[in-house]
Amino acid sequence: MLAAAELARVESATSAIAVVTGTRTAHDLLPMVTHLRRRVRVIVIVVDRVDGAGESTGTTIRSLPGATVINATTLDEFRAGWNGIRA
Repeated sequence: MLAAAELARVESATSAIAVVTGTRTAHDLLPMVTHLRRRVRVIVIVVDRVDGAGESTGTTIRSLPGATVINATTLDEFRAGWNGIRA
């Protein structure tokens, strides 16, 4: 997470940062998002896995102030979320 914050500070042309995570909670990510959103648009991509019964294992973030959140267990879900982001 420090790398994303450092990139936003050093690379002035950066307009958005996508953070891909699997096990972090909204509570874990909030300080980083709060810091980053001052300089760039923040997109958090939560990649959840599916158990043997085809159910999500529950690593879902409903909302995160200052960030666009995409929850996905499949490539199609990710694609739909990504395509739904407005510029």
